Amino acid sequence: GVPPTPRSEPVPRWQPDAVVRVVALTIDRVVADPTRDVLLVVTAPDCEHCRAIAPTLHVVASAAEPEDRLVVAELDASANDLPGNWHVPMHPTLLWFPRQDKPYDDPEAPPPRSYWDAGTSLQDILAFVTRGGGAPGLARKLASAESLAHLLVQEEETRMRMEEAERWARRNEGREPLEPAWLDFLAGEVVFDGTRLHLLAAGLLLAHVVWWLVSSAVPKPRGARPAASSGGG
Repeated sequence: GVPPTPRSEPVPRWQPDAVVRVVALTIDRVVADPTRDVLLVVTAPDCEHCRAIAPTLHVVASAAEPEDRLVVAELDASANDLPGNWHVPMHPTLLWFPRQDKPYDDPEAPPPRSYWDAGTSLQDILAFVTRGGGAPGLARKLASAESLAHLLVQEEETRMRMEEAERWARRNEGREPLEPAWLDFLAGEVVFDGTRLHLLAAGLLLAHVVWWLVSSAVPKPRGARPAASSGGG
């Protein structure tokens, strides 16, 4: 019979990030690519550790782009069916699909190798993906103290940007943002770190402008004329 269609998110029309977004319908296209090593992280939306590792994977993916030999990808297990031969005991789970194992007999269920029992720091992941010699440029960056220091700075900057983006995303949960953006900022249910100081500042500024307009419109009383002196007669 015809195999059932797996539960899958829509196929992404474009990939805006260095980390490639994989869905159930694109596993064979991305993970089983015979020209590249693929490091896949299986995540879940409510996973704190997934968010913690995201900046590290982004830096690894960005550093690997010039060579085009390594793909770092992400798959949301809560919205996509996984092949039955994948062992994903927790989130995140890192799965490794090296070029030397390809092509697979069944591209829709490629058998992954497990990530090693090391940590998930930037150095750990770089060491893992370069250990087979498949990405010599990336290996040189790992071996250079200066290049590694630069990547660590990028990791911290990326972490800060992602945390800021997440904070802005949370602010819109449960409501429809207003358009244009400045109206949403002034009139929307905007909460910045639990305060609405910007609304107080806008109110004070508006009150000052109204006071200035009113005071400018009220005519000022003219000075009293001096009394005419009466001549002596």
